Amino acid sequence: MGWQHDLGAFSVNYLAQGDEWHHHLARALPDRAGGGQTTHAGQVRIGHSEAVEATLLLVDQHPDGILCTLHGHGETPAPGELDEWRSGIERAVAQLGHGHTDFTWEAIVGPDISLLGPLLDAVQVGPIQLRPGGVCMRETRFSRLDLSGPFIPTYTYPLIAAGTVSAYSWTPGFREAQRQVRRICALLTLTSPIVCWIPRSQPLHFQPGAEGLKVPATGLWHELGDPDRPGPWTGEPLEGAVPLDLPVWLSRAWQAVDVDPGLDRAVDAAYEAVRLERDHPSAAHLAYVAAIEGYGERYVEPAPCDCCEECPTEKGVAQARFKEALRRAGLSSKERGRLRQAYELRSRTGHTGAMFGTEDSFGFPHMDLFAPQAGTQFTHHHLRRLRHAARTVLRHAIEQHGGAGVP
Repeated sequence: MGWQHDLGAFSVNYLAQGDEWHHHLARALPDRAGGGQTTHAGQVRIGHSEAVEATLLLVDQHPDGILCTLHGHGETPAPGELDEWRSGIERAVAQLGHGHTDFTWEAIVGPDISLLGPLLDAVQVGPIQLRPGGVCMRETRFSRLDLSGPFIPTYTYPLIAAGTVSAYSWTPGFREAQRQVRRICALLTLTSPIVCWIPRSQPLHFQPGAEGLKVPATGLWHELGDPDRPGPWTGEPLEGAVPLDLPVWLSRAWQAVDVDPGLDRAVDAAYEAVRLERDHPSAAHLAYVAAIEGYGERYVEPAPCDCCEECPTEKGVAQARFKEALRRAGLSSKERGRLRQAYELRSRTGHTGAMFGTEDSFGFPHMDLFAPQAGTQFTHHHLRRLRHAARTVLRHAIEQHGGAGVP
């Protein structure tokens, strides 16, 4: 037994503003609208559903925004209940786009291997400030190919990435900060031919004046020490470490990807490929080709099929886009020739699930001296060339922007 009442339609973009509207509604009606969940029917149910006598608000998409229907127990709603819900809904609608707060955040980012020295001075990349972490962090990692092999002491110099996001609460602000951390790691990864920069912490929100993040002396991977440097590790710089020198183009890279969605997508795909290389080289190969092809989309328009005058089919131009992106980035004909097989391997992985790397033997390497395993050859030769090509294409694209807009 229960009742329901249609409260009407309200001007709220269901997908773009729904979460913000619920945030404001929960603040307007904290005792009634605090909880929420999505139903199997695609509606959103708001209210404390764990309470037996709870009144629940059901929210549907509507041509005018959202449609709100109130459901309760008993025969009729309590006196003033409908007006209370309707007033809260209207106040939440009025708050949309207002009252955003600036959230200052910090995160630790760093290279995944011991090849880069410390950053000496802070650097600004778009909205992100990169500053020295001040610590040489030691970790112990497994060998990439041999799980039964020795542990490898790794020494890196992580950085503190700091920024500010504006949002109605820290929840969406946190998601935006995560996106910015990933992007700065992707751009930093483009600065080195073999180093991958990775997030070493989640972005954390700090109140003004609060003490920020500090890089730990021993890192997030399992710490087993180093037989060559016994005793506790305190994070002192290694002798002879060469300071990190970031390229000039990095300062304008953020704006370049901001104004060019195709370049942004390609940079993100190439970064994902680097992250995949260690354990999933065939998938990494697929992502590298996609990054190059995706950027090359701007150079080669789809061509209609010429089998007959009325054929609506378009010819495949993906490989042509891949080749044109390589050519425009200045790769020589010899370098492009070495990548001739890239599209064939990409298609076999993408369409048949074929694996060409070391996926099937991860942890059980076969490093024959005179007859190297085919998967090892793929990973250490073909994939390395493709990574270089993707990096060249994307760096050239960023340098062409010059921070002024799409070329």
